[in-house]
Parts: sequence; C-alpha cells; structure tokens
Amino acid sequence: MPADISQHLQEAIFPDRAPRTQKISRANRTPRAPIIAGAARTVAHILLFLLTPFVYPALASGQQESASPLIMHIAERLAAGSDDPYLVTAYTDRLQELLEDPVALSSPSEKEISRLFFLSDFQVRSLADYIRSSGPVLSVQELSNIPGFDVSAADMAQAFCDFSTGRTRQSGRVSSSLLCNLSFRPGETDTSLAGSPLKMLTKFTITKGSLTAGLTAEKDAGERMAAPLPDFLSGHLFYSGSGFVKRIAAGDYSLRFGQGSAINTAFRPALSLSSPGNISSRDELKPYRSADENNFFRGLAATVGSDRWEMTLFASVNTIDACTTVTPGIDSGSIAYFYTQGWHTTSSELKKKNTVSETCFGANASISFRNARTGLLWSQNRFSVPVAAEDGSPESLFEFSGTYNSLFSAYYSVIAGKILFTGELSLSRLEKTALVQGISIKPSSRLSLNIVYRQYQPGYFAFHSNGPGTGSSTTNEKGLFCNFTLEAARHLFISGGCDVSEYPWLRYMNSSPSRGWRQEIRILCMPSPKLSLDAWYSRRMNTRDSAAGNRIPLLAENKVSGLKLVARYSASENFCLSLRTDYRIADPGKSTGTLILTDLFCRFRRIPLSVWCRYCIFNTDDWNSRIYTYENDLVWSFSIPALSGEGTRSYLMAAWDVGKKTELRIKYSLTSLNRGSFDYNGKDELKFQLRIRI
Repeated sequence: MPADISQHLQEAIFPDRAPRTQKISRANRTPRAPIIAGAARTVAHILLFLLTPFVYPALASGQQESASPLIMHIAERLAAGSDDPYLVTAYTDRLQELLEDPVALSSPSEKEISRLFFLSDFQVRSLADYIRSSGPVLSVQELSNIPGFDVSAADMAQAFCDFSTGRTRQSGRVSSSLLCNLSFRPGETDTSLAGSPLKMLTKFTITKGSLTAGLTAEKDAGERMAAPLPDFLSGHLFYSGSGFVKRIAAGDYSLRFGQGSAINTAFRPALSLSSPGNISSRDELKPYRSADENNFFRGLAATVGSDRWEMTLFASVNTIDACTTVTPGIDSGSIAYFYTQGWHTTSSELKKKNTVSETCFGANASISFRNARTGLLWSQNRFSVPVAAEDGSPESLFEFSGTYNSLFSAYYSVIAGKILFTGELSLSRLEKTALVQGISIKPSSRLSLNIVYRQYQPGYFAFHSNGPGTGSSTTNEKGLFCNFTLEAARHLFISGGCDVSEYPWLRYMNSSPSRGWRQEIRILCMPSPKLSLDAWYSRRMNTRDSAAGNRIPLLAENKVSGLKLVARYSASENFCLSLRTDYRIADPGKSTGTLILTDLFCRFRRIPLSVWCRYCIFNTDDWNSRIYTYENDLVWSFSIPALSGEGTRSYLMAAWDVGKKTELRIKYSLTSLNRGSFDYNGKDELKFQLRIRI
C-alpha cells in the first residue's frame, strides 16, 4: 500500500484527539476541552459509523442491478443546457430511488405514476386512463404508442418501470440495503482542517411492507469525527398506505406543495429549454435521504384523506447553521446570515454549526376533481434568534428581519382538452407575493408547448421554497419561459426555447436592477435503440458590475455561446460507447473553450465485473469559458467537475459483484493541468464503495 494512502487510512482509524464538536449557542460558547480517547474506542466509533445496520437480524430480499450509465445519461438529458451541478445531483438521486423501487405500470393510480417525475401531467393522466381502459402496460413498445408518449419518453421511463402484472409488496418479507462510501485525495494534506481528509457516507434502509426506516451519516473531507457520531446524521421512519392514512413520516422528511414557491425541500425540476419540462402541482411527503444539512424538516408529518381529497399536517424542530452576532450587555444575539454550505472544517465554520433552532409547522389541504385539482397551504417558521438586516445599505432594504415568517399559498391545476393550466399565488408575512402561472399545450401527439410566467417580489421570503426560476432563491425575480418539443419524425426530435429574466432589485454582483436571457435549440436523433445522436446550440446572457462608472458601477453584458455534440452507441446492455465534443465562446474577452471526451462502459459476462472509463482533453482560455462534464460515479454520489485551463481529465471505475447481494466499487480520477511545455500538475481522487443488499 502506498505511504500516502496508508497515512490517510491511519488518520481515519486513529483521528487526532481534537475537541468534540458541539452546538454553538447564540452566546458563542467556547469549545469543550479535548477528549482523550484510546485507539480501541476510536476503532469502535468507526465500526459503529459503518456497520451499525448489521445489528438487525438476518434478512432475505432481492434487488435489481444498478444502471449507473443509464442514470447519468438520463440525468444529463433532463438537465440539458444547465450548468447547475446540484440539479444533476437531484436528478441522479431521484432516478436512483426509482431504480430501487420502480413504478408499477399495472396500477392506474396517478400518484404512483407521477413518481416518474420527468413525465408531464398530460402523460401521467394519459397513462392512467390507458391502464384503466386497457389493462397493465406490458412492454416499452406499448408504452411508446400511448397518446402523449413517444420513443424518447418511453426510452427514459422503461428502466424505472415494472411491467409485471402482479407486483405487490409482501408484508411478511423484510429487505434492507447498506451503502458505504469512502473517498480522499492522495498526496493532499491541509493542516488547517479540523479533521481527516477522508470523506465518508453511509446510507442504510430497511423495508417491511408499507414501513421504511433509514439512516444517513456523512463526514465531509476535513471535518472532525465527533465521536461517537459523524458530522451529519439523519434518520427517518416512514409509512405509506392506501387507506385513510396515506403517509406518516417521523424523523427527517421533505415536503413539496404546488409549484414550490412556498415549500419545496424535495425537488425542483429545471426550466429546461430543450426538455419537455415538468409543469405540475404535485404534492409530496417523502422520507429525507439526502445529505443537505439545512434544507429539510425534522419532526412529524402525516397525510390523510381519500382518492379525492388529502390533508397534510407537519411540525418540525431543527437546528441549522448560521453566523450570529452578540453585543455583550445589550442583546442576546442576532443572525447575520444563514450558512448553507454544510462544511465544518475550520474553527470559523464550526462556530456556525447548529447555532439556531428553527421551528416550522403548517397544514396543506387539496381536493381533486376529474380534470382539476386545487390546494391551500399555511405554514409558519420561527427562529430561536432574531434575524437582523444590515442597516443603512441599499441591499438591506428588502432583507428579511425578525423571528418568524408566515406563508399562505393557493395553487391549482386544470386540464381543459389539450391545454393544461397550473398556477400558484403565495403571500409572505411582509405582504410580498410570489406568482407562478404555467400553460402547457399539446396541439398534437407530436408537438408540445410550455409557457411559464413567474414573479417573485423583492422582500418575498420563503426559507424552504424552491419554485421555478433561474436564481438560487425564490425572491427578486420576474421572468417568462417558453419551450417546445417536436417529434419531427419517428426517431427525430427537435426542441428548444427561450427564457427572459428581470431582477427588480440588487443582487449578487449587480449594484442595480439587472436582467438576463437564455436560448437553446436541440436535435435528438435515435435511428435505432442502440444509437442516439444529440446536438445542442445554446446562448445565454447575464449582467454584472463593471469597472466603468463613478460610484454606482455600470452593468456589463456577459454572453456565452456553446455547441455540444454527443453520440452514444449501446451494442448491448453490457457495452456502451459515448463520444462528446464541446465548444464555447465567452464575451467580453472572446475567450474560447474546447472539450473532447470518450466514455466507455463494459460489463463482462464470464466474471461479475463492470468497468467505466473516460479520457477527456480540454482547453479553455479562462474561467468564463469553463465546461462542465457529468461523470459516472458511485451510487448515491456525483462528480461534475468544471474544467478550465489546458489539460486532461480521466477516470477509471470498476464494480465487482461479490455474490448476489454485495457490490464493491472503486473509482480513481485524475485531472492534469498543463502549465508549460512539460509541467503537469495532477489532482487525483480515490473513492471506495461497499453496497450490501440483504
């Protein structure tokens, strides 16, 4: 074993005797004295972190094989044109959930079918009506011939659907799964970090009939192992039934209601210019399985009702990260800003950890008719420490301040012939509103049109919202989005769109009201089930402060144009080859970026081994012309590097099936930057994963 790898493993097993991480009160308490623990105790903590689920009795269950290449391919198609890495992460997480628990196409339930989140409401309704009238869907060919579907939509859905006619959960059978990830960067050391450079993730799930329990534990690179627990620990107990009690969540859970402008911690599909989109008002109460350490609910929630109406009640008390300020002898402290990164690797980041308690509660009621659905939502969240807006600056004019925020929201969805209307109006405590109105038109089975108007007033705040838009927060934005999808021929699809945004007040890197737009056109050709050809052309513009001007900087337009070509050939389910080339131009500066890569996936028949590999060459003039690449990675993990400069990016990942219930994955990646004629600076990363399905 190389010396640097051995050193990292020793640091994980025998971490430094550092102060135990504890909550920092609003009085900014000092850390406790260092905890001296023996090596045996430390080893026990690591084993507890990784192997706790094995205390359960021996269980028996089967699981289907992973489909990492397909998941990444579909996630990239859904996020076409987006440079947001967290969006692709959300897609891959959702697709992995569907892979492990596929949708039963023998059920006409729209709630069950809508778990295929990439389907439109038209497609969900059409598929449910087809199953009611004709019976279960038995093949992907039958699915592609249903009104509203095409070859492309059926191709995405087939891996996440169960075409058997009698799929039922056996109440007497128990199944469980365990996933352990371990990653680090060989050769890199940083003595300023609080803990080991190892990154660890553990996910455990156990299911029996309608009951599901889960545990998620994560330690980021550089974080301290706060014995006996990791930096982040999340757990849930979830019930899903078909009677009066629909769903019950205890522990950590996520919520989404309507368009998400008031509450959405679950998932926000992007306003993709070249994908059909997901314009809907679907409600969700789901167990929380992600590792975002701040944007979730912790407490109790329940959904009751019938097929026609539902009511959800929820209550949550959670500790979140924030930077607090205290004036001795004057006040008890206030929140300067919320810290949402989730990293606790330095002393300043540790002081922000769990400093504020957030209490949130509310109720949502919805009623469904044959072609319409409407709902009402009320919620309130309170903070243990007041939020203080910065006085005197223009940026603080519309900032939130106080100890609580109330939200009221009304939403609807109506299908009238071939037109779908969706909308939501939300009102915050400061009497500021958020309005979302969408129209989806399907004039023929080959053509669909989508229009979304959004207006989030400055001063509208919803701390757990995630509505349609381009910004990271649901506030200070007004925009109009339009896109289309056309099946020009049996295997030829043309799609595109435009999105225009205005920002009425100041925002990051804009000292005055600003604007932006995006345009994109895409051509997808699937001449056979084994071959697909994709071509994208995109343009976008946003404004930023420039050096011109005396006191208030003038806004300068920053434009980026790009062309991407992708060819994917799947000779069989055991072999896939992909070729991709990108070209970008960024203005001002006329900087350019070029990328060429090759992906290969191979699953051997005689031995239980699967291999993924990539070789990529890139050359960009500066950061403005950077190019993002999506990579196959460990299950429930992601890798989306932004490549800038001149160099290469490559990785090799192997998965070994140890028996029928255990899988071991190893991934090694390397980025080399050319800083001269012969000078290469390499950045590598090594990842391990153990998956056990019992």
